[in-house]
Amino acid sequence: MKRMIFAAIMMGAISLTGLAQQPAAAEPNHVTPPAQELGHDQRFRLTFIIRETDENGKALNSREYETMIGAIPHRGDPNASIRTGARVPVPTGAGSLQFTYLDIGVNFDINSFQVLSATRVAMDVHADLSSIDPVEKQIADHPVIRQNKWSGSEQMVLGERKTIFSSDDLTSKNRVQVELTVTRID
Repeated sequence: MKRMIFAAIMMGAISLTGLAQQPAAAEPNHVTPPAQELGHDQRFRLTFIIRETDENGKALNSREYETMIGAIPHRGDPNASIRTGARVPVPTGAGSLQFTYLDIGVNFDINSFQVLSATRVAMDVHADLSSIDPVEKQIADHPVIRQNKWSGSEQMVLGERKTIFSSDDLTSKNRVQVELTVTRID
């Protein structure tokens, strides 16, 4: 009798152990995008500062450009652009009355803007800065164009300024850099 009770207890314990080891039902792997997680469409201000510095880091010139962008999950990939400058006519031949126009100025393109968390965002940034070089000799009435182009993916902490692009000026010992600050608009 004792053996039968012992065997019944052992059978019950083994069956309970088997139930405890069965895998739980798989939960769906659904990740809510941070923009939806915060419960509303979000708007951000992007502030670009182009700064020219001398060889000692002293600011010689700076310009500021701003644009707004929305992190709106139901509208696809948010994009923004800044275009400012001039179309400069350049003669196509000596004594010619025909011209080609060059776009000179500042162009920023922001693509694939994403909210990563309540304090971080990510985006692809393309910058194109061009100007007519006032120092270089003009060649047969054709201007010499200075140009800086950058492209990259950036992760930004909201409210913090970050140098996203920087390069030496080829005609001097100066540096050109682009700083970016992203802030949420409430």
